[in-house]
Amino acid sequence: MVSRRSLPADLPSYAKAVVGDTLRLTETRSLGAAAADGSRDGRVSVTIEGAPITIEGPLELRPTADGSIVLISADIKAAIPFVGGKLEQFALEQMQRFLRREQTLALERLA
Repeated sequence: MVSRRSLPADLPSYAKAVVGDTLRLTETRSLGAAAADGSRDGRVSVTIEGAPITIEGPLELRPTADGSIVLISADIKAAIPFVGGKLEQFALEQMQRFLRREQTLALERLA
């Protein structure tokens, strides 16, 4: 599954200087075949147009007593001298915030 988003760049000045006023994200999620218990393993990758930042890692879909859970363990790399570490930390915080929001919306739709 590939999704593309354009979002306002509500970023600190050091990050906005790199990406501009709009974030253009491409997220790719892929899952393998279902195991006997219904679980699936896959990968997630996020690229930000115009920014030397990569987010990628394993993705797991696991059954639970109440439904399922998605586990993502991604590495975030920003190849920018001096501010790369700050950008990686900011990207991590934003990704966590986005995933929590995605979870909330999914639960609302399923209720």
